[in-house]
Amino acid sequence: EKDCLDILSSFNGKVIFHWYSGGITCLRTAIDRGYYFSINHQMIKSNNGRKIINELPINRILIESDAPFTVGLKDNYNFSFFQEVINYLSIVHNIDNYEIQNHIKHNFKEILM
Repeated sequence: EKDCLDILSSFNGKVIFHWYSGGITCLRTAIDRGYYFSINHQMIKSNNGRKIINELPINRILIESDAPFTVGLKDNYNFSFFQEVINYLSIVHNIDNYEIQNHIKHNFKEILM
């Protein structure tokens, strides 16, 4: 993660860390730089994943869309895993599901602008 952050230090564009699983110090550096983080339902099932998600500001979170490659969804791909993530974020940030969805939608729009 540190090497990646060193390389990105001179990059002046938008950055998304996909399924970040590294250390908290590097995570905080990336957050301070305004990078985005894509999360998925598998992350809420591990202690490290929850610890990382709990550090993320809501305005830097995206939900991953490549879930068919995660455990349990290869043969049964549907969007129920999104709801698991939304529910978890709602609890962590003490915000209702509708508002979480709006934040996530806004974050996706920010990436595209």
